[in-house]
Amino acid sequence: MQGNFLDLGYLMNFSPYFLYYTINRTGKILLSICLCLIGIHAFAYEVKQTNGYEKKQKNASKEPYEVEQIIITEARFSYFYPSSHLFREIYGNGGINYELFIAARVWKGLNVWVAADYFDETGRSLGAKQSTHIQIIPSTLGLQYIYPIYFFRLHGGVGMKYFYAHTTNHSSYVDHEINQNGPGFIAEIGGMFCYEHFLVDLFTNYSNKNFPSGSTNKSGVETNSLQVGGWNFGGGVGYEF
Repeated sequence: MQGNFLDLGYLMNFSPYFLYYTINRTGKILLSICLCLIGIHAFAYEVKQTNGYEKKQKNASKEPYEVEQIIITEARFSYFYPSSHLFREIYGNGGINYELFIAARVWKGLNVWVAADYFDETGRSLGAKQSTHIQIIPSTLGLQYIYPIYFFRLHGGVGMKYFYAHTTNHSSYVDHEINQNGPGFIAEIGGMFCYEHFLVDLFTNYSNKNFPSGSTNKSGVETNSLQVGGWNFGGGVGYEF
């Protein structure tokens, strides 16, 4: 051994020193390898966490389309205000409308919407002021689009509304019973407040259907056309599946 440098041959003649040297050198190599493996593992973990976060963000950005329920059912109640001045003269300024509403998702925020309504009101005929009663039972088929904002969802839709109207008259001047039916249209906007599977819906819609004047068996009596559409302002409670 010269100076401060180790003579490998000298160490080999003394096995304890050689063993110490070998273990020390090997330990340093193993330690370096372990540190590299730990570093690689830490990097992989961070990448995995980042990908998981991005995946969650991606899923969140898709809400509620991928995670929301695909069927909405509602029981609705609204105030129906008829758009026809003649209707209001006979039956007053409207009344309560009852509706069963179902929507099913077909693509992202787009739903197919079906509904059945019921409205009835009693009034007085023009002139003789005799009792008359009308029942309006429409059914709706349309498309609805939902735009989510956190727990709130804006929605709007348009559709075809098929009207059935049954009128009972207590007058000798007109037919006792009149049945009319035909297609009209409806447009609606509103907003839903959602909590888990439950929701509260506030909405307004406008419908239009004009029944033309019909024939009558009463001589000397002229029938009028009747607009049975109008505005609805109301709300509903529902459940998502």
